Amino acid sequence: MHGGHTGGKDGRAPVPCRPGRRGAAGPSLLGRGGDATQAFADSLAAGSWAADDGIGLLLSQSEVLTASTSSFLESSAIDRLTAIGGTDALADDVLSSASSLGMTTERISGATRFATATAIAEARGFTADAPAERVIVIEGQSDSAWSAGSVSAALSAVLDAPIVLVNGDDVPAQTEAFLNDAFAPTDAGAAVTGIASPTACAAVGTIAGLDA
Repeated sequence: MHGGHTGGKDGRAPVPCRPGRRGAAGPSLLGRGGDATQAFADSLAAGSWAADDGIGLLLSQSEVLTASTSSFLESSAIDRLTAIGGTDALADDVLSSASSLGMTTERISGATRFATATAIAEARGFTADAPAERVIVIEGQSDSAWSAGSVSAALSAVLDAPIVLVNGDDVPAQTEAFLNDAFAPTDAGAAVTGIASPTACAAVGTIAGLDA
């Protein structure tokens, strides 16, 4: 079963698919929970990382470590927690609280949600020296973007394809930079899986030279 979470009545209670109380010690990801697009934006690409590595993706409030998440961490075998997003998404106090529970903590982030997605892709190992052969393009700004992220996480793991975000019909500069540096498609017909605006998906193909 691929990594993920289900929410409790407060929308943030974590139920990761892997590390648990009786399991071997291991890592987990931590994203921002809530209702606004800012809340799920960083978790769109993080879900693919969790699915790829078979680890959990937990959620927390931005300012403090959510009580239900804290309780789970305290009773689990998780020993390393990677926060997704900058300090606006998850404050340093959140990581400090996790550290006090015995977690080793780190942060993966970018200046924007689009840059955070590419930072996650790089953390997964997609770089100029080891470029991705396929990418999944999803909408990263609209209120309904979470739905694309929820269905593409497992697909990203199966295809070994990072998730990159677009904004409507536009390809943000951070996404374009990643495509130029760390995307080397070998099969033009299967290189781009789009769950976003056809215009944006076509632009991704153009950036990658697929329509040359």
